[in-house]
Amino acid sequence: MKERTKLDRQVWLAIIILGLVGQLAWMVENFYFNTFLFKEIGGTTKDIRNMVALSGIVATVTTIFMGAWSDKLKKRKIFISLGYIIWGIVTLSFAFISKESLETILPSSSPATVISVGVSLVIILDCIMTFFGSTANDAAFNAWITETTDETNRGSVEGVLGALPLLAMLLITGLGAIAIDLLGYGVFFGIIGLMVILCGVGGMFLIKEEAHPTKDQTRYFQKVIYGFRPSTVKANKKLYLTFLAQCFFSISFQVFMTYILIYFEHNLGYGMIEYGLMLTVMIIASSVLGIILGRSVDRKGKAGFGLVGFGMYVSSLFLLALSRNYFVLMAIGTILLTGDILLVTVLSAKIRDETPKNSVGLFQGVRLFFVVLIPMVIGPTLGEWSIRSSTVTFLNEFGETVLVPNTGIFWMAGLAGLLVVIPFLLVFKPMSQPTVETK
Repeated sequence: MKERTKLDRQVWLAIIILGLVGQLAWMVENFYFNTFLFKEIGGTTKDIRNMVALSGIVATVTTIFMGAWSDKLKKRKIFISLGYIIWGIVTLSFAFISKESLETILPSSSPATVISVGVSLVIILDCIMTFFGSTANDAAFNAWITETTDETNRGSVEGVLGALPLLAMLLITGLGAIAIDLLGYGVFFGIIGLMVILCGVGGMFLIKEEAHPTKDQTRYFQKVIYGFRPSTVKANKKLYLTFLAQCFFSISFQVFMTYILIYFEHNLGYGMIEYGLMLTVMIIASSVLGIILGRSVDRKGKAGFGLVGFGMYVSSLFLLALSRNYFVLMAIGTILLTGDILLVTVLSAKIRDETPKNSVGLFQGVRLFFVVLIPMVIGPTLGEWSIRSSTVTFLNEFGETVLVPNTGIFWMAGLAGLLVVIPFLLVFKPMSQPTVETK
């Protein structure tokens, strides 16, 4: 076994700060843009489904083209720093959207028109925000991490990166719920936007980037389509099988996570602060376990830890569908999130291991195609289908009665999650194949 390569403090600081703040911004989009659209603007679960799907499409297309561009220029820092700054500005702009501002701009319009304009505006801004977020985080930052790490330390790095979304979830749903209750959505969006802007500025000083004096002669369009060529897939079978495993996992995750805040508040009757407290316990416990186990992955191998994570994750989804007690849900949720971290740690590290070293940026768009685009189109759609059988309704700010998510989101997510095991077992089955490292 190779001796473990140590990363210096500045690299770790860049990974943690840029990773955490990026996840904070994504969590605001994943959770509070949904509740904001549902409760404040008058959108329905169908509007949420459409917003998530469009965001997934934008994220994937952006990462394909911007990842190829950053590869051709042999630069990551400018894409990361400038992308974060504009990402923060667009997030901050959501502070100026409200029922009152829409009615002021459209004084003689019917409530239906106000809702339609508001929903459209939120979805458009979400797509713009996603463009810059994906440029900075998905295309450039993820490529930089792959280039900065190696097979001896990626389990440790992915253990930390796997815990960051949960820590971000804790901050966003815990402190965020309090901030929204006390200050409103506008101030909350403004605070998050400013944090992302400052992170982009900090990235200029934190990120170490090697100089590449050799000019890349490959045509840009060849780079764009490289990861989608059948010959590339054939030459990197394990990489694409890992993409497929993470695709099934992400579909499952999107089925329930898109609607979970609405489920807890309007179906189970728990307030945002109660939900935030529950998540605090769940996330602290699972994050500590995830980081500790992530270090063990480097020493003891990925396959066993991945299977344990898979079993914890899927079984917890079915148990959530059967439970309503606050403390039981907390315990099951802790198991689910720990399984989530373990499985994502293993799959993400395996993706980095199998990515050709000379084409890192080119595969970020392919990764997003499997991990974001397909899941964010299929997952929320499956969730929305399961909600159609709901008997619980909610009267929103505009006097509309809309359906509230039910336990079907967990049953559907669990069934989708079972598919993960097929490509997972194939990934870790011995397979003789060359890995192409040239374009």
